[in-house]
Amino acid sequence: QPIVLLNDRQTIGGYPKIGSMISLDTARMAQLLPGSRVSFEEITIDDAHNLHCLAHAHFERIQPETIS
Repeated sequence: QPIVLLNDRQTIGGYPKIGSMISLDTARMAQLLPGSRVSFEEITIDDAHNLHCLAHAHFERIQPETIS
């Protein structure tokens, strides 16, 4: 059973790290209630980078609309 540790995690170790979450999913994960069901998907570093670039481009497009 995986345990996801976010910013409020303990500072000492003790858990084996079997994966990492892409930064785009961190905010979404932080809003889940304890016990919520999640699924994980393995992606490559290149895929993660491409997703980051797509999200960045999306936020760049919507930023002027939200400011004005």
